[in-house]
Amino acid sequence: MLHADSQGISQETAFTSLALEDQVAARIADIKQTGEPFSTAEGSPLPRFSLAGAQAKFALSITDSGELFWSDSATPSTHIIKPESAAHSGLELVEAATLALARRVGIFAPAATQFSFLGETAFMIQRFDRAPSPGTETVARLHVEDMAQALGPQAADKYQVDAAEIVDLLRRHNGEDTEAYAFFAQYVFNTLIGNADAHAKNYSIMHQQGGNVTVSPLYDAIPIGFFPGYDQDLSMPVADENRAGAVRQEHWLVTAREIGLDADHVLAILRATAEGILEHLDATLGEVEHSRVTVERLDSLRRNAERQLRAQ
Repeated sequence: MLHADSQGISQETAFTSLALEDQVAARIADIKQTGEPFSTAEGSPLPRFSLAGAQAKFALSITDSGELFWSDSATPSTHIIKPESAAHSGLELVEAATLALARRVGIFAPAATQFSFLGETAFMIQRFDRAPSPGTETVARLHVEDMAQALGPQAADKYQVDAAEIVDLLRRHNGEDTEAYAFFAQYVFNTLIGNADAHAKNYSIMHQQGGNVTVSPLYDAIPIGFFPGYDQDLSMPVADENRAGAVRQEHWLVTAREIGLDADHVLAILRATAEGILEHLDATLGEVEHSRVTVERLDSLRRNAERQLRAQ
């Protein structure tokens, strides 16, 4: 999830700590050299591709004119910078292209790209937990919780939370299912691209006035099949099926029935997502020039999508 700003010494004046481009490049280079280990899920023979452990990251505030500043208590960050480690080359391009695919499919996802600072590249994503602050040059921080935080102690293990618990949480806050279907669209997309690490901390809610919540934009969406050395079992199975390549319409219908969502609405989301992936895959992930993005791996995503369009 997008982390909070590092506060440091309390500041009253914004934009006091200019981030020179060579400083940013040096921090990226250091992260790429040192890297961070991936986590291993208990009982799994393979490590989990957990982005919280995969990518060290830092925050910047970028003004409308393109100036860079280090964030502090008076200067909320606007962007997260996540350099890939040398052992996971291609991650920056793959993650940016996957979010572009989501947007083309119709799923709200932040603007993201692989950006270069004096030749040092990093994945850069615009924060969705920010809003314009009227009368100031800065942005305001928004109240966001990931689903594990929102569910409290019962969600201590982010890998044990299921879709029913998330839908129940959304219903308790909102009293109807509009946001439940918004979550379901992200759940379907993550499953079809084989994002095995889409656990409770990779879905979030945004608190609104009046006590209602909305589902946050999509983030941390990675086709884990492009990184075959990691556990490919879905963190959030669909009707007890934990392999993306085996999920079919019937599994979604069972899940809809168990959760109490309208089957026709769920099927409409499933078809739209699958058709969108098939239409836009080549123009997004298919454009990534990296050895991780192979014809075989792209074809695997196509088959996942095509499978959803066939009634069992």
